[in-house]
Amino acid sequence: MNIFDRTMNVLEVSLDLRTINQNVISSNITNADTPNYKGKVMEFEEEFQNYVKNLREGSHASLDPKYGEDPLALANNDGNSVKLDREMSRLAKNSIMYNASAQILSKKLNLLQFAISGGR
Repeated sequence: MNIFDRTMNVLEVSLDLRTINQNVISSNITNADTPNYKGKVMEFEEEFQNYVKNLREGSHASLDPKYGEDPLALANNDGNSVKLDREMSRLAKNSIMYNASAQILSKKLNLLQFAISGGR
């Protein structure tokens, strides 16, 4: 019997993907003034859904997120395509979603600890 259900696995992957996404966004912010830098984007929802689909189908669900140039970004005069306000918005959303996943995982672990201790 596996005491760690799929929900815990999915939450763990969510946290991992959010961490990777945080790094991608942070890199964009860091390079906002770098000439010819092209902003990157990771399609979190697509990566997450692919992982969950593989998990449901019973196939090996591996985490191999892909990210590339932001297709919606337009370069400014110096060739840089990073829009700081958009990146800050992405960063805030990613942080909120990371914290939500972490809180849910924490509650699941607390319930597991409660069950193991016999409700004491």
